Amino acid sequence: MPQPLILVDSLDKAIKGKSILKNISFEVREGDCLALIGPNGSGKTSLMSCLLGDWLPSQGRVLVKGQTPRSKSSRGQMAVLAQENEIPANLKVSELLDFFKSIAENPLTNQEIDDLLDFNPEQKQQLAGKLSGGQKRLLSFVLCLIGRPQILFLDEPTAGMDTSTRQHFW
Repeated sequence: MPQPLILVDSLDKAIKGKSILKNISFEVREGDCLALIGPNGSGKTSLMSCLLGDWLPSQGRVLVKGQTPRSKSSRGQMAVLAQENEIPANLKVSELLDFFKSIAENPLTNQEIDDLLDFNPEQKQQLAGKLSGGQKRLLSFVLCLIGRPQILFLDEPTAGMDTSTRQHFW
């Protein structure tokens, strides 16, 4: 059986002596979809921080494709769509797309990007800051996908989207 994409083994995380996560273990394999659901304060964000390598476990281990999440190879396999849209407002949509394509090892094609984004030529020449909230969210998502990540973390992916943009997203 091939190794899991993500392995969490006996993960504990404590901050200032307070236990945040205790004995968490699971695997995520290729094609799996994992959702973290729970009330505020249940440790979802702490677990995500460990999965992304932002926080080190107090005990146990987290591996991404057999490497620590902080390794260069792991970081290159992951993309994160954060809850907040943080897009440079003073760049055109086309400039952002071109930049992300230029830094990706194997970027999506222009046709794949157009199929996902579904923006007309005028929208692609707009400043990103002038897009609607839903369009910004969709653009953020497409920017995450440009590098063809094997692991994608989505935090409230449809927040701020209108009904039609949300339907297109799904």
